[in-house]
Amino acid sequence: MVTPGILFMKNKQTVHFFYALLFLLLTFIIYLIYSPGLNGAFLLDDLGNLRGMAELEGGTLRDWVAFIFGGIGSLGRPFSLLTFALQYQSWPDIVSLKLFNYALHIVNFALVLFLLIATVRRVKPNWARDNPILLVALGVGLSFFWASAPIHTTAVQYVIQRMTLLAAFWMLLGLNVWVLLLARMENAQNPRKVFFGAALAVLICTTFGVLSKENAILLPLLCLLYLFIDNSVFQRLRAFRVPLILFMMSPVIALMIVMIIDFDGYFITGFNFRDFNSYERMLTQFEIVPGYIFKFFYPVGQDFILFYENYPVVRDFLESWVVIVSCIAFTVLHFFAWRFRARFPLFFLGAFFYTVGQLLESSFLSLELYFEHRNYFPSIGLLFVVLEGLIRIPQKIQLPVVLSVFAVLGSVNAFITFQESKIWGRPLQQAIIWYQNNPTSNRAHGHLAVELIAGGHSKKASEFYAQTVDQFENDITKPLLWLEVQCTQGEDFGDIKIRRFLLEYARESEYFKEAKNIIGAILRKSESGQCSGKIIQDLEDTVDALITNDNFRRDRIDLLISMAKINFYQGELGKAYEFMTIANESSDRVDVKLSLAQIEITRQNFDSARDYLVKAEAQCAKARSVKCLHLREDFESVTKSLSSQEHAND
Repeated sequence: MVTPGILFMKNKQTVHFFYALLFLLLTFIIYLIYSPGLNGAFLLDDLGNLRGMAELEGGTLRDWVAFIFGGIGSLGRPFSLLTFALQYQSWPDIVSLKLFNYALHIVNFALVLFLLIATVRRVKPNWARDNPILLVALGVGLSFFWASAPIHTTAVQYVIQRMTLLAAFWMLLGLNVWVLLLARMENAQNPRKVFFGAALAVLICTTFGVLSKENAILLPLLCLLYLFIDNSVFQRLRAFRVPLILFMMSPVIALMIVMIIDFDGYFITGFNFRDFNSYERMLTQFEIVPGYIFKFFYPVGQDFILFYENYPVVRDFLESWVVIVSCIAFTVLHFFAWRFRARFPLFFLGAFFYTVGQLLESSFLSLELYFEHRNYFPSIGLLFVVLEGLIRIPQKIQLPVVLSVFAVLGSVNAFITFQESKIWGRPLQQAIIWYQNNPTSNRAHGHLAVELIAGGHSKKASEFYAQTVDQFENDITKPLLWLEVQCTQGEDFGDIKIRRFLLEYARESEYFKEAKNIIGAILRKSESGQCSGKIIQDLEDTVDALITNDNFRRDRIDLLISMAKINFYQGELGKAYEFMTIANESSDRVDVKLSLAQIEITRQNFDSARDYLVKAEAQCAKARSVKCLHLREDFESVTKSLSSQEHAND
């Protein structure tokens, strides 16, 4: 007797319709759980990197080039910036920018689903052929678990992390194409041609991925993992095996050569402004990465916040039992995965996939220690590990067990991510929670004050600084932000307490790149008349002290420029020229020469002004850098001012 269930499963069109309906439902759920975070606030790198979108409205081709190739990271990430540039009309509306992130995350969800199914069909063909419904159930359940994981909230809700999402998109696309073309090699008359096409597709995806974010350069390594569990590919390539694989691995080889040539820059000099070295960073990652994995699988009761810049550094191998256990577990698991890769191919693939995915951002480079968005792409490897275990459940109970487990875990993930997204949609509440969860974080502290000001609570922000500034003795940004609050309130408090903190901290402070940005913000407020003379005097003395602080030697040029601007606004043209001249002698920056030209115009030294202007123009003509495109309006302004002043004096 034929049952309705059998008829249903035999009707492929009905099955495919059901799959499509299920996918659309899960897509809608993913949007729903993230949507409460739409009305959030820009954070950290958002404004600094995206403010240039405002100049694209009615801008020329040079404005677009200047923004797209403006430079974030070592390679500039122009493809990511291009996607932002195409949304220039939305600036500064955060909603449309986040909607793009959500859509990209949903596309990645689909690519993860396809990759899981294609990989199982590749490494477990008999099982996949005998269990098609279960395979789809596993793929859908695991991919939804990944897409709804609370640990990915920062990657999806933090606007600038579109770069992480885009890099993951290109890597997932490349992996899917790679797996599909490997399958074609089995019956291809010319397998070398198919392999070359697969390698070329991987390199194209790697290129676009790297132009989105640098860690996409790991894609060829991830593709190589599939070859270790499929000897048939090696056998069919024969003599062309080595050159074809070297061709595919060329980006990774190039990166290794660059690192060897610039060993000092990557492993020594890069850590000059960190409170840890390469070895200590590696040790600390053995404590951090297991925490990522635990958060991914067990999100209940966890804190998902953006600010972990104060994560404690592990200085010695024997200092932390977690590091010791992690090192042993890491070695044993990877040895087991490699030794038994033929028997447990998905476990091998998952273990090494996760490790390779973390190879750049969670290893020895001079990056910050902890960011949850670094887990976005590597965590896909954990799904393969889970798959290896689930397909070994007794067949009679596989489907009900799988459906039940994923229904529960997916619901838990969705609920927690929904709650986290609600917090992202309420900036002040978010700032309060993040500060309460990590009160010793410099960024959490500063972020709370910024959100208090943004919410119109300047007095509370000032009181907050007064109560907490002495908790951050090594951080000049705190009294600087407090000083900026005084500008915002438009009052001359004349508070000797602020001045004392400013001068003491400026002399001893550790390096914080945000300091020069805050100084710039105060100068802009001063230029618009918001800051009193007393506040500007305090700022001048603070910047002067920072110049003598060896920790800020990397920002010395910018600090000298700030001193020149302060004196220029106060009418002290001689001092302004003196500081800007010192900056010019210590650097080859075009903006410094333009500033000197402007100062000399004001001082009526037109020949000297024209000399600086000519040198700046010659430098830009020779270099043709993106920086010069950004300075185009400054060139036009200085040139016009010089001509006008010369004509007036004639």
